[in-house]
Amino acid sequence: MEELADREEGYIRPDGKAFESLVPLPEVIGASIGKSSAGAGVQKIYENMIAKLGDEFSILREIPEEDIRRQSGA
Repeated sequence: MEELADREEGYIRPDGKAFESLVPLPEVIGASIGKSSAGAGVQKIYENMIAKLGDEFSILREIPEEDIRRQSGA
């Protein structure tokens, strides 16, 4: 694959738009506790986090890990 590449690794187009790739919060919760993201336990934790910490994007992007741990555990 690298032999076919016409750009160096990590190349960013000068006119490229910035983006973030986020994993949905239920998937993060499920992976952290070893359960399905669709399970009732994960949903309960998700709802609790939203109630205590705010919206999903804020939790994923802005709220410090220490605050998340304090409200939701490890």
